[in-house]
Amino acid sequence: MNIWECLGIRPTTDRSEIRSAYAQMAKSCHPEEHPEEFKELQKAYKAALRYAKYKAQTTEIHREEDGPETVSAPENIPEPLHNFEETAPETVFDFSGIDSYGEQEQFFRLFFLIAYNPCLINNLLAWEIFLQHPSFGELFHNPVFRLEFVHKICGLYGLKRDTVLLFERHLQAYQNREPENQQPAGVPETELACFRKLKRRCSWPVHFGAECFTGKEGKKFQNAVMTVFDRQGRVLDLGRKADMEDYMGVYFSFACANEEKLAEMYRSRKSDQRMNLGCAVFLIAGVLAITGEWLVGKWDESRERAAYAQEMEQLQEDPVWIEEMKMRAEADMDHIWNAYQQWAREQDTD
Repeated sequence: MNIWECLGIRPTTDRSEIRSAYAQMAKSCHPEEHPEEFKELQKAYKAALRYAKYKAQTTEIHREEDGPETVSAPENIPEPLHNFEETAPETVFDFSGIDSYGEQEQFFRLFFLIAYNPCLINNLLAWEIFLQHPSFGELFHNPVFRLEFVHKICGLYGLKRDTVLLFERHLQAYQNREPENQQPAGVPETELACFRKLKRRCSWPVHFGAECFTGKEGKKFQNAVMTVFDRQGRVLDLGRKADMEDYMGVYFSFACANEEKLAEMYRSRKSDQRMNLGCAVFLIAGVLAITGEWLVGKWDESRERAAYAQEMEQLQEDPVWIEEMKMRAEADMDHIWNAYQQWAREQDTD
C-alpha cells in the first residue's frame, strides 16, 4: 500500500489536506487498539509531508532560477506512487528544524530532557516557553498526539499540582478550540482516569526531593551549563522569561549529549524520593501505632469504669443485695462493739 492509499487521498502537495486526512484516519485507527495500522499511518503521514516539502522547495528553486534545471531529491523522499519506508529520526535538536506538525519524536525527547532537570520539571515558566513555542503549536491539533502527551505526563514522577494544572489548561485550550478533533471515544484527554488520578496524587502538600541538581555528577553538569553564562558575566534569574529562554537553549545543547546520564540521575532522584516517602510513611505509621495503643488503653479503662458504675446502679436497686449489705453492716458493727468492750475491760483491769 502506498502512502496516498494509506491516507485515503489523492497525491497532493497541499500540507493542510495531508494533515486533515491524517487526523481523520487517526480517529478510526486508535494506537492502542490497532498499533500496527497506526504505525503505518504515521509513516505514510511523515512521508507525505516530506514529499510535499520537497516538491515545494523544488518549485521555488525553479521559479527563482527560471530555468529547466532540476534538483535531485533528498534521500528518503518517496515518490507519490512508491511504497514508503521508515526513516531514522533526526538528531538535530534545534527548534527551527522541527516540522510544524510531524516531528513528535523530537518534541517528546525535549519534553523528557526538561523533566530530567530538577530545576525545570516544576518551573511553570519553562513549561510555558516550551509548550507555546510556535514550532510545536501544530502538534496539539492532533487528538492522537494529545492522548500520547497525557500518557507521557502520567508516567512522570515528581510533578507538583501546579505543573499538572498547567498541562491541563494547555490541553483544554485545544479541546475547546477544536471540538471536532476529540478522542474517538469522545472522552477529553484531561478526563482520562490516569490524568485525574495524577491530579489527586499531586494534591499532597508534601513534596519530596530537591529542586536542584544533587550529587557529584549532577552538580558537575549544572556547573558546566552555568559556566557559559559565567563567562558572559551574567547572573541568571530563572523567574524571568528572557533568562529562562537562554538557560533552556544552553541546557538543551548540553543535555542532548548527556541524555543517558540525565535519565540515570532522574531515576536515582525518583528512587530517593520514593525511599524518603516510604520512611515518612513508616514513621507516621509508628507514631499512629503508639498513639493508637495509648488511646485503646484509655478507652478500655473508661469502658471498665462505665461498666462498674452501671453494675453498682443495678445492685442498688436489688432488694436482696440491699438486705445483704445491711447484714454485713450489722455484723461489722457487732464486731466493732465487741472489740471496744474488750478494750474497756482491759483498761479497768489496769
